[in-house]
Amino acid sequence: MMQQFFIKTFLKKHAVKGLFFTDDHRFHIRWFVPKGNQIEWNGHMFNITKDHYFMSQGVPTYAYLVGEPMPLNPHDTKRSVMTSEEFHTAINNKVTRDIFATQERKMDAGQLTIIFGIVMVAAVGAVAYFGYEELNSLKVMLEEIRQLLRLVGGM
Repeated sequence: MMQQFFIKTFLKKHAVKGLFFTDDHRFHIRWFVPKGNQIEWNGHMFNITKDHYFMSQGVPTYAYLVGEPMPLNPHDTKRSVMTSEEFHTAINNKVTRDIFATQERKMDAGQLTIIFGIVMVAAVGAVAYFGYEELNSLKVMLEEIRQLLRLVGGM
């Protein structure tokens, strides 16, 4: 790590940065002072070309797949099958198709039975609740009528 700090701090004008992408989906960033047109990392030699680099914080930066000696070309347009706008349109069309496909699907007998059962339980519960409330209201009214009759008729 001290060597990386020394290169990054004091030899930045002569240094290049290497991005190494591994098979286990990790990447490593290292600073190098190239020897000719090659750099060495983890016992592997990698070539430096004048065409396949990009500038990162004023330093030429090369991207490598571990195991391949030539750097990835960041300016390679052949890798992309479609532009970002085409990709966005394709994703939106797929989402729209999925929504319509879900809505067009018919319900089977099991789903209808479950929905019917839930509605019936809710209806019976509502009738029982309102019936109980009405029963209490009737009891209260009957009690008031009894009290009025006692006052008026002496029952």
